[in-house]
Amino acid sequence: MWLEWLVAWSWSLDGLRDCIATGIQSVRDCDGTAVITVACLLILFVWYCYHVGREQPRPHVSV
Repeated sequence: MWLEWLVAWSWSLDGLRDCIATGIQSVRDCDGTAVITVACLLILFVWYCYHVGREQPRPHVSV
């Protein structure tokens, strides 16, 4: 079922909303998809922190 849903999912904001709603429901149900959802969120968080930390500070230009 998960693979069929992923293949049929349209890449739009409605699809994203449905994906988030499905993830939240999975966490509530404590099934296998919940683990995948939490793992993906953790990976995205680590990726974001890495990229933000990598950015070089820009010098402030006084006018």
